[in-house]
Amino acid sequence: MRIAVLGLGRMGWHMAAHLSSHADAHELVVFDVVDGLAGRWVDENGGEVADSVASAVTGAEFVITSLPADRELETVADDLVPAIAAAAVWVDHSTTSARLARAVGASVSAADAYFLDAPVSGGVDGARKGVLTVMVGGDEGAFARAEPIVGSYASRVRRMGGPGAGQLTKMTNQICVVGLCQALAEGLDFASRAGLDVQNVVEAMLQGSSTSWQMENRAERMLAGDYDFGF
Repeated sequence: MRIAVLGLGRMGWHMAAHLSSHADAHELVVFDVVDGLAGRWVDENGGEVADSVASAVTGAEFVITSLPADRELETVADDLVPAIAAAAVWVDHSTTSARLARAVGASVSAADAYFLDAPVSGGVDGARKGVLTVMVGGDEGAFARAEPIVGSYASRVRRMGGPGAGQLTKMTNQICVVGLCQALAEGLDFASRAGLDVQNVVEAMLQGSSTSWQMENRAERMLAGDYDFGF
């Protein structure tokens, strides 16, 4: 089975590494627009470096992408769709608009292949540990085929509905996360201004009704002044 991975950034690098470690029976080919990045990944993990999007996906049964935003997905799609094999499944882990996910899905369907919009939650730490949550929109049969592949780097993989449903679920997730992070930051600031031992406050709250995944995974970093984490 040939699997192409496009996009080896902060998330894609780790996701591809987990896939490689679970892919004894697979032929893995990688591509990134950053010169030399795919070569460094292959040096560490094995596999094959492609010199273009088209060469990476030619003959691939599965295509995995992890890209920054709409513009990058549109650019990749222009080169990918003409080269994708019939019946292949393209799993896109980028966070994009649902509108674009549906549009790309339609173009892939016209090429007799399948597109799954599959944004993730868990951030770089989740990618590194292989415990991402993946929210998927698209064809049910394609999802069933792709689920074992995605499970190489995710602990939860759920189909949310048809095309665009994955991105809409991610938007819902982000709305909630922003609110939780804001409340957590304001609460910690209040405790500090009140002269409390904030570490002690966090440990107490972790056992109370205000506990959350954000508190369990972000509070310590917030206390250290580190706010550089994703969704």
